[in-house]
Amino acid sequence: RVVNEVIKDDALLQMWHQELKGMADRMNGVRTDLVAELKGLGSTKDWSHLTKQIGMMAYTGLSKDQVDTLKSKHHLYMTADGRAAVSGMNSTNVKTVAAAFHAVTQ
Repeated sequence: RVVNEVIKDDALLQMWHQELKGMADRMNGVRTDLVAELKGLGSTKDWSHLTKQIGMMAYTGLSKDQVDTLKSKHHLYMTADGRAAVSGMNSTNVKTVAAAFHAVTQ
């Protein structure tokens, strides 16, 4: 019902498109910021795959052991195969995430 109400109303549909674009742009910005922070920390790993992906999740390329270390030492949680929720990252925590990623990949 809610979807029908939104798509039937041009103003609501336009608002939804704008909000959706804003959310996608924010996540793309977080991906870019994460890679920049990693490079700034001196990481020599190629993180470009993070900015080539789209969506709310990102495959980091981290191993299960690295993910386990992120969980136990840095209190960062993601799936065991290294998929991280980009939607949960923001300008406030991206430096912390980058520092943790860098620590487990050195």
